[in-house]
Amino acid sequence: AEALVGDGKYRVANRQATYDFDAKHRFSICRPSERPQWFTVGWPAEGERPACALRTFPNVSGQSQGKWAVVWEPGTDVLWWVDDSDVGKMTITDPAQVMVHREGRGGDFSRDFGLPDGVVTEFRRLGFVVGRIGQTGPDDSVNTSSQSIVSAEAGTWMVEGSVKDAEDRPVAGVPLRVQTEYAPDVEIATATTDAAGKYRISFHLTLDTLQKFRGVLVKPVKEGFIDRDLAESGQFNALLRKGEKPRRPGDEQDIYIGPETFAPGEMRRFAERDLVQGQPETADFVLVPNGEITGQIVDESGKGIYGCGIAVAVQGQRKFDSVAMTGADENGRFRLSGVPFHKPLTFHANPSGHLAETSQSEFETFEPAASHEIRVVIPKTATGFGRPRIERVNEPGAVNAPKATEKPVSREQK
Repeated sequence: AEALVGDGKYRVANRQATYDFDAKHRFSICRPSERPQWFTVGWPAEGERPACALRTFPNVSGQSQGKWAVVWEPGTDVLWWVDDSDVGKMTITDPAQVMVHREGRGGDFSRDFGLPDGVVTEFRRLGFVVGRIGQTGPDDSVNTSSQSIVSAEAGTWMVEGSVKDAEDRPVAGVPLRVQTEYAPDVEIATATTDAAGKYRISFHLTLDTLQKFRGVLVKPVKEGFIDRDLAESGQFNALLRKGEKPRRPGDEQDIYIGPETFAPGEMRRFAERDLVQGQPETADFVLVPNGEITGQIVDESGKGIYGCGIAVAVQGQRKFDSVAMTGADENGRFRLSGVPFHKPLTFHANPSGHLAETSQSEFETFEPAASHEIRVVIPKTATGFGRPRIERVNEPGAVNAPKATEKPVSREQK
């Protein structure tokens, strides 16, 4: 608890407490009986930089009763920890660029891992087997040190490519946006195509994005148009290095643990392609026209369903994704903009606002047009709502369809 950097003493943290190591670092550890377990390094405010903290999760299991420990290497800004499977090394000189290495604790360590004998002694004194005891002969270095940068703004990612129309002609002046799976409504970077339809866009990723969700989406944004493949070529997994397999903390319970976390292991993939820091990738787009769908959501008696949510998705789209969504007004009327008609569409209706009661229509095919008018009929069932039925308005085969220009009559008017 009274450790001082440079005093030549190794300090071991293996109980719940907060430790001030020097004027620039504070360290705290959770109660060992808690799940999940973690330790936190904090930095005080300095200049324009606010106070910040980084939480790290050791690998622990019920079999080990959650035993792990952290050692501060004297005279350095390095923390070492040992857990069920790994020895970890964290360099914390700069809170904007924290370096993390992990290696299996039962094997030979890589030459560049730099595990000091004093740290090994402390870990073994606590009962942890670290390295091959009694090994003779040369170090075979069977482990390969893997490195991660856990940073508030780590490096630069780059994507380049072209935007063309359906006739294979370049389209100039098209804005492109970069968004993340973590914050899908926030633009983190923009670019515009040149006269040849070419673009190049670079961006940084925040600590939250790198540690929570690695999905990145680059897409063109032009009114009245949409990418033919729904910007699939612009979907990437952002990696700090080639072959990296990070994990969202808490994935084993399918929950998210906290805002400032780092944990090893494989993360659920957002896309087929990887985008590695500092290595440009290509994303080409082809724009096709889109339009709008207007209509009314009604029950089987023809009464409009007020406030019913409706979304439209394209066949093959990612689960829970949609190209447009809205809510119905007091007469059940709605308008969906930016809808492509070059692929089959399915409609998702939610009459009550409860996610479990969202129901999906059959796939519908529409001819390319500026707009289509439909009626969405939602039958009532004994347990809730049935599959929505789509009726075309002013098209062959439409059933009891009002004219597209007809204004609905309210109950008060009747």
